[in-house]
Amino acid sequence: MEHRTITASHVALVTATLLFGAAMRWRAELNIWLSTSAVALVSFGLTKQWWYPRLRRLREPTWMLGAVVGGLSGAITVWATHLVFGLAGPHSTLHQATACLYEAVEAIPTVGLGVGVVLLVAGAEEVVWRGLALDMLHHLGVVGAVVGTAAWYALPMLMGGEGWLALASTALGLTWATLRLVTGSFTASYVAHVAWTLGILFIWPLAQA
Repeated sequence: MEHRTITASHVALVTATLLFGAAMRWRAELNIWLSTSAVALVSFGLTKQWWYPRLRRLREPTWMLGAVVGGLSGAITVWATHLVFGLAGPHSTLHQATACLYEAVEAIPTVGLGVGVVLLVAGAEEVVWRGLALDMLHHLGVVGAVVGTAAWYALPMLMGGEGWLALASTALGLTWATLRLVTGSFTASYVAHVAWTLGILFIWPLAQA
């Protein structure tokens, strides 16, 4: 039997997951935007050994293609989210969970600050789950790695007691992990993540559905 050694990458992945989970768990007591921003910064520090050597790849010509593909993917997932939301009854628990989400959005002082937080937190989440975690689980094969990272991505939401958000995180995690593997571009998954989040929170809110 092959024995796998616990490395700094394992510790970073588990720690980042627990920190994001704690931010969700105590979101009522803490400012969710400040806490997730702080966790994002810590996560960047924990995962520096993964993203720092890859910085120069962002200057390659393929990053622009990745950004275009990511933007299109983000638009499609926004549309799909509205479709699913519309199929749910107005008195469903999904609509109740969404109402709580937008209460947090309304607490943001300015839209510009909200966009900045989205860029920061989405970047940290992509580095942790579509970067470090996806690479660590490559030994499971393509399907195993994608499913494994998607399930892991939902853990912080489950820790916070957010069942619907955990389900959404799983679906989005599957999409973004697949996008990164198919395109070979970290930029694609990051742009898709940002496009979906900004689309749902600010551009075309579910509250208008």
